[in-house]
Amino acid sequence: MSSHGGSQPRNEMDRVELSGLDDEEYIRQLDQRVKQLYDQRGNQGVTVEEIWELLNAPPVFEDEQDAPISFSVPSGEFEEMLKKELSKKNKSDLISYAEFQRLITKRGRLTREERRAVDRFILWAIQNVVWSSEQRDFLQMYTCRPPPIFMVVISIIEIVLFAVFVDEMKRDGTAILPESGFPSRNALIYKPDRRYEAWRYLTYMLVHSGYVHLISNLVVQLLFGIPLEIVHKWLRVMVLYFGGVLAGSLAHSVTDPHVALVGASGGCYAILGGHLASIILNWSEMNHEYKTNPIRFVTSAPASLLFMLTIIIGDTGLAVYNRFFGPGTKVGITAHIGGLLAGLMLGVPTLKNLRKRPWEKICGLVMVIGFLFFIVFCVFFNGFYKGYPPTVWT
Repeated sequence: MSSHGGSQPRNEMDRVELSGLDDEEYIRQLDQRVKQLYDQRGNQGVTVEEIWELLNAPPVFEDEQDAPISFSVPSGEFEEMLKKELSKKNKSDLISYAEFQRLITKRGRLTREERRAVDRFILWAIQNVVWSSEQRDFLQMYTCRPPPIFMVVISIIEIVLFAVFVDEMKRDGTAILPESGFPSRNALIYKPDRRYEAWRYLTYMLVHSGYVHLISNLVVQLLFGIPLEIVHKWLRVMVLYFGGVLAGSLAHSVTDPHVALVGASGGCYAILGGHLASIILNWSEMNHEYKTNPIRFVTSAPASLLFMLTIIIGDTGLAVYNRFFGPGTKVGITAHIGGLLAGLMLGVPTLKNLRKRPWEKICGLVMVIGFLFFIVFCVFFNGFYKGYPPTVWT
């Protein structure tokens, strides 16, 4: 974990454990103060304007030592929700105490233990892009709206289709082995002799060759994709993922013009490329005090970069071996490389960057232009290169 600015009075885990207490303490005290107001009004009720005044007044903690760090005026998800609900009413409208109770319990809040578990997971997910001095604010304002479901939905679709294809091949008397086997007569697979069916440059990601191929891609999508989606939201990750899928198939079509392609490796490598982009964009922030703090050293930019490169180089090396020396289905190496470069090139301009520097904006523009040039080049190559297998129009 890194921070930007002065040192913090407590470590990161202290902040995580306290983050689940703020709303509970705030709601308890707000309810007490509003209840006193209702006791004074009797059955008349309290106006929206009076509740607004209570919201804008800082709470007074009974024990200042127990008060959360820097927590003078709560401004987290709960208060934003409550203000949004109140804004739908006129200031002069009267609200009964029962209606106020429904408002403060409307969102179905988590228990303290559940909130701590969620905070720890989110803290792990954001450590590469949010400075530790600002992680508390991120946790307070994180609403899980929209939730990180893109990677989950894509993974479920891939699992369901794999099960369908397994059943289909069993009926045909063909088995899918751990590292090979897929329905070759399939409208989703990229085939060099059916390049005019443009959807195949994307839908090939839904077909996998064997159980190991599917499981390895699912692990990358869920383990690395969901954290990226928590911070950057589903739209940015979707652009990254499909950009990698498209770049992977186009790169493969140029370098392996006679070989079909299946699997979501292009999208998975784009996710890894997105993590590399995040490390590059936040390099100096991730390195704050990492030489003197062992925890920050583990999560520093050099350590994170080494970890990601170890995964990428190790998996690519295994793919190279399987392509030239392994049995069974040949691996589309350039699809991996194309996806990785797409994730890096789209990640720099697309993913969130808390503090953009001038050179990063220029770099992002250059990356976008480079990606578009690559796409255009591959499209023209597919259209004019004469070395592809004869087109099958039936």
